[in-house]
Amino acid sequence: MSKSQIFQGDALRFSGLPLEFAVSQILTQIDGVQNVLPKGRLYYEAMDQGISKTCETDLWAIHGWTKCHKVDESGLEDEWTEILHELSIECEHRSGEKHWCFFPQASNVVDLSENLFFNEILKNEKAYNLGKLHRIKREFFLKAKIVGDGIELFEKSNSLGNWDKNPESIRDAIRQVLMPVGHLIPNIFIRNFILSYSGQEMAFCTPIIVTSARIHALKEGIGWDELSKCEEINECFSQEKSVICTVCTPTNIESHWRNCVRKFLLELKKNDNDTFVKSVSRFGDPSEDGIVDDISYKIFNGSPKRVIITQIDSLKDTLKEYLQNFEKIINETIQ
Repeated sequence: MSKSQIFQGDALRFSGLPLEFAVSQILTQIDGVQNVLPKGRLYYEAMDQGISKTCETDLWAIHGWTKCHKVDESGLEDEWTEILHELSIECEHRSGEKHWCFFPQASNVVDLSENLFFNEILKNEKAYNLGKLHRIKREFFLKAKIVGDGIELFEKSNSLGNWDKNPESIRDAIRQVLMPVGHLIPNIFIRNFILSYSGQEMAFCTPIIVTSARIHALKEGIGWDELSKCEEINECFSQEKSVICTVCTPTNIESHWRNCVRKFLLELKKNDNDTFVKSVSRFGDPSEDGIVDDISYKIFNGSPKRVIITQIDSLKDTLKEYLQNFEKIINETIQ
């Protein structure tokens, strides 16, 4: 039998669909948090070298709830806030033994990094403790190693002890999980400004990469001398269940995000100017020529963003810790 022969089961596993199926099941089994609802794949349009093409993210899920602030004399909820937490999830199946090795991020990048929290799109802030909004943006909800760039290492097939690298693998996964964020923002405009909600909404997005590869982070105190002599991964790297990757967002991704918002607002202005005026007046004068660009730049302010990267075996525990801390902070923030 040829060594290159691939069996039916191998072909199925290599497709990545079993990993996506497992992630979708795990999302519904996280206890101690508000319900997480998988919504399937997210398809969207993106420009690639000037050509529009349909792209997809493996899984999009909603984690949200409603919190009441005030009850009127009849006992009905009078003021409330809906929390909309969207999870953009990329599933990265790796056949064989693959290792994702991460290096530390520069401390100033870590300090400046933000959760993808869109507080600029709030309808109004009367029910919020404004002093705590900054905490929501900057606090890490997960006790995990904070890392920067990484590289995938693997043994070549049929070549025991002969290792190779793929420097683009992790970067491509990060790009794929960040790209669709721009397509989630118009939903927030619609819900907060166009639909007739009597309450308010807080919108938050968390990008997550789930992988079957092994995750490693550089040990503290390891410098160039140790790395230059390293023969085994575990000499310089510790194995981690999950990490928080602080990403200096590539300019092409931020441009894509802003174009999504710009396109949505310009179409709204063309098709329903009254609703456009109502939607953007919170940000400035709707009659100003640059108001659409001002909004798109204000929402995506150029700060480094965060991506959770976790092994599939640790996904349930990682998300439970993350979502419980997230809910605690959000509930403390809403008055």
